[in-house]
Amino acid sequence: MKKHFTVLASIAFILSACGETSSKNNQNINSDNNSLIGYYQDSGIVGVEYKCGKYSGVTSDKGQFKFENGKNCEFSFAGILLRKIDSSELKENVVVREEDLETALFLQSLDDNGNPDDGIQISKDTIQKIKDALSSNNLNKQDVLNDINKTKQLVEDAGYTLKSLSEVKQHLNKTYEDYIKSLLGGYKLYAVSIGVDSNIEEVSFNKDLTQLTIPDEIIDISIQDGKIVTSDNNVIEFKIMKNYIDVPIFNKRLYFTKKDAQDYINNIKSNAIKYQDLEEQRLTSAPVYYQMYNDLDQDGVKDHVVYVKQIFNSNGTTKLEFIRKDLSSGTMTTKQIYNTTWGKTSDGKLYFVDGGTTHYGTVIDQTDTSMTYKTDKGKIAIFYFYKPYYFPAEL
Repeated sequence: MKKHFTVLASIAFILSACGETSSKNNQNINSDNNSLIGYYQDSGIVGVEYKCGKYSGVTSDKGQFKFENGKNCEFSFAGILLRKIDSSELKENVVVREEDLETALFLQSLDDNGNPDDGIQISKDTIQKIKDALSSNNLNKQDVLNDINKTKQLVEDAGYTLKSLSEVKQHLNKTYEDYIKSLLGGYKLYAVSIGVDSNIEEVSFNKDLTQLTIPDEIIDISIQDGKIVTSDNNVIEFKIMKNYIDVPIFNKRLYFTKKDAQDYINNIKSNAIKYQDLEEQRLTSAPVYYQMYNDLDQDGVKDHVVYVKQIFNSNGTTKLEFIRKDLSSGTMTTKQIYNTTWGKTSDGKLYFVDGGTTHYGTVIDQTDTSMTYKTDKGKIAIFYFYKPYYFPAEL
């Protein structure tokens, strides 16, 4: 791959749109004028509890649930928290895919007929057995999915057999492959650079997801172990938002419509000052941000990723915690901590001091989940307001 998307490396890939089918339960949730419908799926996950703003209940056919626009969602089973979803990732007919291996292991092992290929059905009787097993073993509900031995004990004490991790992963990969083919196969997207007044570029996948077309180049791709991989073994991973795909390692957004892409560019041009004022208020409230860089030493070689957690204090100090990952070996360094300062100049620019060097810049974009900062030298930094799931647990 020569340009536009020069080097591909691993980031988060959470797909949240279109859906799958399930045959185990034909009951649907009735929607009203104030609610939206989504689907919780490995295969369709039926029978777990959800709470989404003012709406709560039990997932029905295909994992269907009802949510309130602008509110977060939680899914649980016998009081065990399975998944939290930020409101920024929810839209009408969203598919919330359960990609956590331990959670999928738990749910697939408790499926009524033991065959998750036709959907995962959790019965009321199963839920009661899990509650009884939790009580008799005095297990902490929130520890169960963090320790596979406790998961195994709970599942077996309830009278079920824990599936192997290999078969659970195989099933996740298969449903994921079917899902991304239905979502991306044959579609055209519109790419813009994050935080920059840029041209719109067309990006498209062929129907069977064997080719990716970008300007002036066609790239051979395949699906391996639930990931899209290029012919030179680079992994394409990204995150689906409400109306675009976020590809932070390339500083790219891929919009589903050309109009939305153009609206984003127009927004960049007109709202920099407004975003600057908003972000000053956010920084002085001592928030936590998450960032990721794929060439922190700026040598032009994207052979590593650096994960950063940055904690701002209202007194003008900030603490950075970071871990570096080597992309060729996959090894990570231990967490390192670095303290520095930040502030605002008289002409309204935000600045950060790094190793004795002061970097000046402005906030040029803000969404529900992130803000984009552009330095005077043209470099872009994206500050996420939440911890992406692909970040190391130590941060």
